[in-house]
Amino acid sequence: LLTAKLKKIGFTHNLKKAKSYLTEAIFNSLREYHSNTSVHAELHKMLHLAEVLLEKKLNVLAKKILLKAEKLALEYELYDFLMVISSYKAAALHTTRNIKDMEEYLKHGTHKEKKYLEYYNNIIEFRNLGFQLRLRDTIYGLSKKRKGTNENNSVFKSPLLSSADKALSFTALQYYYYILLEKGKWDHATCQRQKEWITYLESDETKLVERGYVYLIALMNLMFIQASIGRMNEAEKSHEKIKDFYFSLPPKKRTKPLLEILVNATSEYMGRCIQNGNPEKSLKAWEQIKGYISFNMMNPSYFLVICNTLSDIHFMLGNYHEALKWVNKIINFKEK
Repeated sequence: LLTAKLKKIGFTHNLKKAKSYLTEAIFNSLREYHSNTSVHAELHKMLHLAEVLLEKKLNVLAKKILLKAEKLALEYELYDFLMVISSYKAAALHTTRNIKDMEEYLKHGTHKEKKYLEYYNNIIEFRNLGFQLRLRDTIYGLSKKRKGTNENNSVFKSPLLSSADKALSFTALQYYYYILLEKGKWDHATCQRQKEWITYLESDETKLVERGYVYLIALMNLMFIQASIGRMNEAEKSHEKIKDFYFSLPPKKRTKPLLEILVNATSEYMGRCIQNGNPEKSLKAWEQIKGYISFNMMNPSYFLVICNTLSDIHFMLGNYHEALKWVNKIINFKEK
């Protein structure tokens, strides 16, 4: 319809250019809006600026930017960025051929670069273990039979998993706890290990907002474990922590992935409350978050689970008319 209207006024030959311009404008707007919302975004911005400065031969300014970027990347243990920063610094040295800077680099810089490489290789080793496990899950699914034999998976025989000390950085530690959680045996020892991971995350409050996604996933997994081994009082406290942390975040940080963790965790908690014969507590959990959720933005699988859970709650409470409303939402659901 739009093409037909534009054709009448002879604009169709410019439509492709207009679409391209509009798309680029939207992307630029999104990039600008999110440019300071994460350490990764900040580092990307710094590296781009350093690249421009190096091209313009403004090496002193570029060096200052790279030192600032290196300090930030080190603070958050982002060794992939540190490798890129090292390559930029080396390129600058190659261009300027400053004797003093070269001597300093050969004395200290190469040692740091080798250290960064050691830590980055450690991340790659843990990441590849995670990929092997994910590949197995993708091929065989998450059936009870597969979970029961998961401990025999060769991934878990890796020397890297013998101790948390084998993980040299935060990112490697993420993989370490993720892999051991996927071992398939949830018990009190698994619960304790997950608490150790959360304690580690909480030990540096200054980074907790930046690592919000990792923290919420860790809390949600702890809640799942606690509920599975019959510790519902502890699971309830974990759910409260998830909810309180999410709502304490600045609006810009309340991203869709984080909202989905909140919805997923709440849905699981509600289901456990129903299993324990406590629909009132389940309904209360929903009432606390429903005002912040848009069904149109929700993952379809979460939407259907929530609808099913709410129909169960209202049926158990004798609110049959309300229960049928949620059943009808499931019946009339059409995936976009």
